[in-house]
This record gives sequence, structure tokens and C-alpha cells, in this order.
Amino acid sequence: SVKVGDYKYIKVLNGEDQLFNLKEDQKETDNIIKKGEGIENNIRNLLDLYTKQLKLAEKSNGKVVIDKKTMQNLKALGYIN
Repeated sequence: SVKVGDYKYIKVLNGEDQLFNLKEDQKETDNIIKKGEGIENNIRNLLDLYTKQLKLAEKSNGKVVIDKKTMQNLKALGYIN
């Protein structure tokens, strides 16, 4: 899972992903993934990009070159400082 702002996105391997607005739903009972807020696509794309970078790191003994835009996106999501 990943938190971005007020949202928590949960990637589910064998089922439907979940998205919660933690500001309005602290108990995570209302999955808003299909309600068309649009943020789920942004979070999913960045999470997929990060996952690809990790896979590349495994293949290259941990050394990965991340372009400036990707680095900014990962920082904005809180993946890195």
C-alpha cells in the first residue's frame, strides 16, 4: 500500500485494488477505486514505475539510474526523501 496526501492505495495481487480517502474515511470502509476520482491512475502509474525500477535494481546489483522527473514523482509520493 501507499499513502499519497489524503489517499491510501492498496495494490491487491489477486483481486481488485483499493483506494480510500483517509480524510473522509479513517476506518477504510468505503473503497472509492471505481468512483472516478482519477487519482488512482496517477498513484497506480507511479507505483508501477517504482516497481519497475526496483526490478531493474535487482538485475544490476542494486545500481539504478533514475531520471530527474521520476525522482521528483517518487519524492512527491513520499517513497524517498
